[in-house]
Amino acid sequence: RIVKDEKKQWRFGSEAKSGADTPNSFHVMSSFDEWGCILSQNPGPFDVFVVDVGAMTGNDLPLSSVALVKELLARQPGHAPRAVLVRSPSLCSLAGRLVHSQKLEVSPADILSTDLPAQYSPFPAPAAGEPVLVAAVGVDHYRRTIALAVKPGDAVLEIGCHLGTSTAELHAAATAGDGASRGGGCIGVDIGPSIIQRARSRHPEVSFAVADAWHTAELRRLRAELMPPPKRPPASAVDPSVEQGRVFDVVYVDVGGLSGADGLLEALALLNALGQALEPRVIVVKSLAVRRLASSLRQFGHEWHRNCGLQAAGRSDPPAGGAGKASDLAARKNARG
Repeated sequence: RIVKDEKKQWRFGSEAKSGADTPNSFHVMSSFDEWGCILSQNPGPFDVFVVDVGAMTGNDLPLSSVALVKELLARQPGHAPRAVLVRSPSLCSLAGRLVHSQKLEVSPADILSTDLPAQYSPFPAPAAGEPVLVAAVGVDHYRRTIALAVKPGDAVLEIGCHLGTSTAELHAAATAGDGASRGGGCIGVDIGPSIIQRARSRHPEVSFAVADAWHTAELRRLRAELMPPPKRPPASAVDPSVEQGRVFDVVYVDVGGLSGADGLLEALALLNALGQALEPRVIVVKSLAVRRLASSLRQFGHEWHRNCGLQAAGRSDPPAGGAGKASDLAARKNARG
């Protein structure tokens, strides 16, 4: 166990429980960065990792937690732990919003119908700035999500549009039926001026612009310039998303360098920035790294209630991550033990 030097009273109480007759080992560090040196003296291998970065830094740092978990796993490549328990409210929230794209494909095509009860929707209503995140790999899976994520009348943005093929499909879905009269459509952006020029010539019905994914203020301005919202209807008929000040309803992200197995921290940082600035209800990202995270990240409360239900039914299933695969369990803030 590695603890920080600040909580001396708690530290001494913990050390009192260790000794020659117990396998417990406690190490005190004066700064968070010392954990690597201490762990190198105790190489393991370990079957379970328990990570509470906030206890050492005084704040919930989700990206630091993810980076630490990645480093821990890399230190024992031949021995995958059964589970990684992370105490982080932010990662717990992320676990509840991050969706594997293939899990959506088992749903019927009309699952977004407003006539269906809310419990049947794959996209629960998120808080402002906390959209549902759908992780896809490959162009095919990326485009399959359009039928589920985009509704007629949606304002859609694709970041990393390239030649505009996916953008045109998104635009068609957003303008279907009376979608165009309700202000629906899609804007495609890319960092290359020549690519945008070619996209405009191929798809003249779609709006394209040169923009950087990280310049969120510029992305907000593009909505007003290229896709101004329609005149507001009477207050009784205003869509809740308009009242929330949502800039785009759906955002698609296909940024070079983030679509592969690397760049997880950068991808998470970008998704957070886009969510806070544009406040969409859904962000679909093409990223192998993020989809792998979606496959392993679980809310502790969800797994706890699931296992309790299985025990009550007299059944037991293997851990969510499967044998030999690490499952990151984001514990709720008030969870104990």
